[in-house]
Amino acid sequence: MLKSIKFAALASAVVVAAGCHSFNTNRTAATLSSQGIVTNEIRADIKVGERVSGESNLNVLFGFISFGGDSNFVDGVGFNGVSSGGLLPSNPLDKTPQVQAAAAYNALTPVNGDVLISPRYEITVDDYFVFKKIHVKVTGYKGTVNSISATNKYSDGCCLVK
Repeated sequence: MLKSIKFAALASAVVVAAGCHSFNTNRTAATLSSQGIVTNEIRADIKVGERVSGESNLNVLFGFISFGGDSNFVDGVGFNGVSSGGLLPSNPLDKTPQVQAAAAYNALTPVNGDVLISPRYEITVDDYFVFKKIHVKVTGYKGTVNSISATNKYSDGCCLVK
């Protein structure tokens, strides 16, 4: 009996210590030199305005129950190149991108801005294991989109034709 308990404890320790490993490879479906590629270049004329800032808070209980946060968000805001929103977030238990999007909304809405230029996020997380407080302050510059233009380019495999 004692021997089987020791074996079960050792097996459990090995499973916990082994952890998980994830590997992701990005493969393109077609190379850039493929025949007949159509690309769109979108150019925006943006007027940079005054410095703006916004803040947002969120409380999280047990890692998934959120309360006390804002209900308005800017889409496409993220940290380290990962944008929030979309069908499936990269980590559904990480609420930081949600708070970042709310802080960006709170920075842009009062000044009627379209985009936040050069945003800097200050993220404070107070983690008490079962309870977490997330506070985000964003500062940047107000951007107003004056015009957006698109150019279609077609590649015949040799050179770009405009």
